Amino acid sequence: MSLPRKSTRNGTRGYAHLIEVGVPVARVWRALTDPGLIRIWSAQEAEIDPRKGGLYRLGKRTPGGREAHIDIFDVNRRLRLIYLNGADWPPSDSAVVESRRVVMALTKADEIEATVEWLTERYEDDPSFSIEDCGTFYRIDCLEGFEIDADEIAELLGRPFSVYDLLVNVSTTIGRAYVNGNVFAITTDLLGWEREVPR
Repeated sequence: MSLPRKSTRNGTRGYAHLIEVGVPVARVWRALTDPGLIRIWSAQEAEIDPRKGGLYRLGKRTPGGREAHIDIFDVNRRLRLIYLNGADWPPSDSAVVESRRVVMALTKADEIEATVEWLTERYEDDPSFSIEDCGTFYRIDCLEGFEIDADEIAELLGRPFSVYDLLVNVSTTIGRAYVNGNVFAITTDLLGWEREVPR
């Protein structure tokens, strides 16, 4: 189990990738830094100069290969790579732009009409929150995130309604979605990093 971590963001390109695995840290570290082991799990060539300032390359030295500069190399603790622009990459000023927005598409149904009514009332004072009627579905967009309390939707419907009844109608999400009891939430927070993962 991981401990909650903090991260900072400054709006530049990048992402943090957190995966929890049930093996010793040293074994994972070796799998990420030993070219022979990388070839086994990634099925790609690998060239690694395992040190701060070293090279980290997966794939061939051709377009499509991923080449990075090792920015942080803290053995068995932290590896930070800064990927270098390749010839086939889009210009750095036009590619990834960080957004703190979340998006969800909900397929229309009677219970979703009640959900949209509840959301409209709940977030009426949030200028970043919007719901767009797209014909067969609703597109919900918000800065940072939002929650849907299925118990409150059940009260509107006058019948049982669970978060799993809601999930049947969720077709797409952009953000980190999770269920906490009978509440569906979507956020931009890095769960397990910027805040604890709900259990």
